[in-house]
Amino acid sequence: MEEPDISRTKSEGSVVLTFDESHPLAETHATLCRPVSSLKILNFIGPTLPRQDQGDREYYCATMLTLFRPWKTGFDLKLDGQLWDESFQKYEFSKRNLRIIKNMNIRYECLDARDDFHAQMKKGG
Repeated sequence: MEEPDISRTKSEGSVVLTFDESHPLAETHATLCRPVSSLKILNFIGPTLPRQDQGDREYYCATMLTLFRPWKTGFDLKLDGQLWDESFQKYEFSKRNLRIIKNMNIRYECLDARDDFHAQMKKGG
């Protein structure tokens, strides 16, 4: 996969990533990546993200690759006949992306701790 066209804006040192020239919105759209100091907290709307530690592993791997691996077609995410887990294991996520993925699971860890606490309280302990 070729490197994206990157340019910096004068204000705040933001990075503008342009679409590939073959993309239908290449002439009118781009992605603006702001510096770390202006990062916001994501709040996903809709169904919860899959768990890393239980549930459908293939669905989890497909979701993480879709969110964090650059792609234009499904074949950029995995090869025909390849399992999502295999593609997930082979892809080298950036340190930042790995940290984000780890943090996505914190919600489930908190819910598990809450459930364990309630179970202990019911037992009288």
